[in-house]
Amino acid sequence: MPAPDDIELLRDYAIRGSEAAFETIVSRRVRFVYAAALRQVRDPHMAEEVTQAVFIILAQKAGSIREKTILTGWLFKTTRFVALAQTRALARRRQYEQEAHLQTESNDTSRDALWEQVSPSSMAALRISARRIARLCCCDFLRTKVLRKSAARSAREKIPPECASIARWKSCANIL
Repeated sequence: MPAPDDIELLRDYAIRGSEAAFETIVSRRVRFVYAAALRQVRDPHMAEEVTQAVFIILAQKAGSIREKTILTGWLFKTTRFVALAQTRALARRRQYEQEAHLQTESNDTSRDALWEQVSPSSMAALRISARRIARLCCCDFLRTKVLRKSAARSAREKIPPECASIARWKSCANIL
């Protein structure tokens, strides 16, 4: 008994869901599809992806392929379309990645330029802040001494507490 042709096997798969029939088609035609894909994409890994996609499409469309279709022609045409789609997708992805890289690079450059502009003034502000902190610490120390002296003076001279606190703040403000 002669071996069934590809279309008979495809019908068997489409009607009965015969995995063995589909496996036979794949084993017969996988090298053909892979070679066609490799010639078009020139990358072995991408050719494998194209080959897988072609056989997935074949499995999905098994019921709609006509009896008079020459399966190798259908596989070749589908391989061409899938390879073209994969190549376009790869080109788009590379373009997006390149744009993202350029954008990141320009952001880094703009950050550096911004830092160059801001750096001198921020460093000056930090120096001023350091001086101010030193003065405030000194003022706090002196204020504590002044408070002790003024409390003793208030007790001696019987100055009301409200007046004593105003005098203390004025003496501290003069130090700053």
